[in-house]
Amino acid sequence: MARTGENIYKRKDGRWEGRYIKLYDADGKPKYGYVYARTYSEVKQKLAEQRCHFPPADSASRKTNAKYDDILTAWLQSSRTNIKESTFAKYSHIIDSHIRPALGQFPLGKISTQLVESFIQQQLLAGRLDGKGGLSPKTVTDMLTIIKESIGYAQDNGIAVICNPQKITVKKKEREMRVLTPVEEEALVRVLL
Repeated sequence: MARTGENIYKRKDGRWEGRYIKLYDADGKPKYGYVYARTYSEVKQKLAEQRCHFPPADSASRKTNAKYDDILTAWLQSSRTNIKESTFAKYSHIIDSHIRPALGQFPLGKISTQLVESFIQQQLLAGRLDGKGGLSPKTVTDMLTIIKESIGYAQDNGIAVICNPQKITVKKKEREMRVLTPVEEEALVRVLL
């Protein structure tokens, strides 16, 4: 059974000590912060201030062993009111076709920056569903946006995440400029006149 109470104790040196949960690590274990004061009421006040800065996450969001698939579903539903219907449909398709099959089975605590980078590289090289090559940089950038937003959503809801995808980018291919041949140029001039 979980312990409840204020976590305030009198120390041997005469001071009072208060303990509060700052965050949860990748295994779901709490990491504590401490405050000290000369009186019980001062510690109680300091604890109240700290708990405002570090609000306790509910038990569902503490679980870092939650599958990334669950986070994707929750993020997609929460963002539905903030994005256009066409964007929602595109994101749903990308999640169902590419992200969920590759990353959905991983616990969120196991998704690392390196795993996301290798997923992005694989999509650029051989990500097409028909197996005939890689996806366009624009599509892969959309995937990366979904991953960044969903991991940010998890962090905002108090889940400890080891992945930092903010620095991952996709280089866009530069298109080669083609010059019109003299015949094509004359045809274009005729059409324009």
